[in-house]
Amino acid sequence: MKRKTIYLPDEVSAALERLSEAEGRSQSDLVREGLRYVIDLHSGSGEPPIPLFMSDDPTLAERNAEARFRARAASGSPMQASELLDDLGRRGG
Repeated sequence: MKRKTIYLPDEVSAALERLSEAEGRSQSDLVREGLRYVIDLHSGSGEPPIPLFMSDDPTLAERNAEARFRARAASGSPMQASELLDDLGRRGG
C-alpha cells in the first residue's frame, strides 16, 4: 500500500471525522472506499458498484423504482419498460 497526502476542505474533514466515529472505521478506510467508488464509477460501465447500501426493507427497490417512474412521467419523459425492469433488477438477459 502506498501513502498519499491529500488536502480536504474543513467541512469535508469534519464530516469524515464524524462518519469515522459513527461507523467505527478509520478515516483512511472511508477515504479508500470513496476512492474505489469513484474509480469504479468512471471505469467504463458508468454504473455505480452494487450494492450501494444494505437495507432490511424488502420493498425499498420497488418503492424507489415507482418513485423514479412517477417522476419521469411527471417530467414528460416517461420511463421505458426496460428501464423500470432494470430498476427492479428483473430484466431477463
